[in-house]
Amino acid sequence: MKRRYEVGLEKLNSAASQVALMQSELEALQPQLREASKQVDEMMVVIHKESLEVAKTEKVVKADEAVANEQAMAAKAIKDECDADLAQAMPCLESAVAALDTLTAQVWLTRRIHTLQRYSDIQKHGISAFSECTLYLRSFII
Repeated sequence: MKRRYEVGLEKLNSAASQVALMQSELEALQPQLREASKQVDEMMVVIHKESLEVAKTEKVVKADEAVANEQAMAAKAIKDECDADLAQAMPCLESAVAALDTLTAQVWLTRRIHTLQRYSDIQKHGISAFSECTLYLRSFII
């Protein structure tokens, strides 16, 4: 039984020495722990400031996004309107091109000269400009 007490006492002494060793190690690490804690606190301040800046930037970006979305919707509406007008005008253009295709250059010039003789100078200029524009546009279509 005495042996048991001695073994128990040895274990207690061993544990006490290990505790003392660990305690001295912890005390040696205290300055490092304080420094690490200080660095963490400083980083938290920086993170908080950056978070505020990010929140401000986010508000500006959201406002810009809303404006951009409104402009995109307006542009889409204009595009859709133009597409509708184009769809309505294309059959007329195709019909005009088909009519022009039926005329040879000589027939067209002869009709133009006879037609122009009946109009005033201003009307002749208008008709001539329209005819030239039509021929010019026709070159793109064909």
